[in-house]
Amino acid sequence: FFFFSIYQPADKMELGDLALLSQDFQAAVDHFSTALDSGADGARLYSTSPAAATELYLLHRRMICYQGLRNWSKLAQDGAKFLQRYSTEATGEGGAGGELFGSVSLMLVEAYFKQGEWETARDKATELISNKDFSNESLKKKIKTIKRKCEAEIEEESGGGADADTTMADAPAKPPAAPPAAPTKTATAVSKPVKTAAPVIPKYQFWQSDKFLTVSFLEEGVTEDMVEVEYEEEAVKVTLTRKGGAEPLVILDGVLFDKIDIAGSKVKFKGNKFNLMLKKPRVHEWSELFCKGLGGVKKSREALEKEKREKEIEALKKEGVEVDGESPLSKPVPKVSDGKQRPYASTRDWNAIDKNLKEEEERDKPEGEGALNALFQQIYGQSDENTRRAMIKSFQTSGGTTLSTNWNEVKDKDFEKERQAPKGMQWKNWEGDKLPQKDD
Repeated sequence: FFFFSIYQPADKMELGDLALLSQDFQAAVDHFSTALDSGADGARLYSTSPAAATELYLLHRRMICYQGLRNWSKLAQDGAKFLQRYSTEATGEGGAGGELFGSVSLMLVEAYFKQGEWETARDKATELISNKDFSNESLKKKIKTIKRKCEAEIEEESGGGADADTTMADAPAKPPAAPPAAPTKTATAVSKPVKTAAPVIPKYQFWQSDKFLTVSFLEEGVTEDMVEVEYEEEAVKVTLTRKGGAEPLVILDGVLFDKIDIAGSKVKFKGNKFNLMLKKPRVHEWSELFCKGLGGVKKSREALEKEKREKEIEALKKEGVEVDGESPLSKPVPKVSDGKQRPYASTRDWNAIDKNLKEEEERDKPEGEGALNALFQQIYGQSDENTRRAMIKSFQTSGGTTLSTNWNEVKDKDFEKERQAPKGMQWKNWEGDKLPQKDD
């Protein structure tokens, strides 16, 4: 008897939904693809729903899978197929696939954006927003946000935007100063304290792609010499110094949501704004710009430094190194006092620590087999190359029964054929058969 497992397209759709629910995106893609291929004309798909609606449903579900797999090109292809099929049906918001139109539109525009196709994403966003069947205001707002990001990226790539110097030069000239007034009677005036306004911090917003998280600042007349950026692996600090002798103003400072690639990060200036582009070391979507600690409070630099110190202390304790007076070592930790630049911020003299450990090991005399091994190690460590070769060959090929330091004696000798077992013992193989040895 032969048994065959036959799945109808409807069965594959259900299997795809189950795989998607368990986030097995690739398996779900396979099931949805089989369902689409089996019922391309829609005639054999769900009998309870129109063929067009079922095909659009399958395309939408497969798009969700590609989104989970971050396969933006495949997602964009399915999105284009969905919109083409949707337009030919002309069924309206309540018809076949109408309820999915907004979701597909958002995923399609986002897929173009993720691939760096800024102009395609912008044009598609403009087209979809104006579609009469798109009535979901929440999704439409998200598409408008992506459109603005695309426009910013396009402007940045094209080098658009007016230069700060040009903006200042094109400003209207100031009217001529009025002639000095005629002298009048002087009166003693009481000076009042002048209230100085607090400096205004520039507004900023951020967006991200697979490679960069971009923070865009708006500042009129900004130039490169006005901005200073301090990068760290997990933090960033941006300082703005306005012209006219103003005090430096920290406009962004904090512990980032994730680590960054310092070498790949950069700043680009465009007219009255500048973009801080933080390079991601891996493809990962940040849910926030800054990291948040317990209670959802923004993590401070002090907290980050404290965590680093605690990790360093824990690692040192595992190695038996004294930290803040708590250590199994009896000697105090040597400190650096020569004023030389060190590769680490620690003031410990690691060379002196290493020397102390070696001295303690030398004073700790081993006994029994440990003493014998220590002797062999000492002989090996202080020997020349031929002596070491003799020790290795004699010990390994004889099965640990012979140790010779004379290379002239060992180099031509075959210890495997001239076996010599210890007194009262016999060489045997794994099957228990006796092997020939020197005395036989």
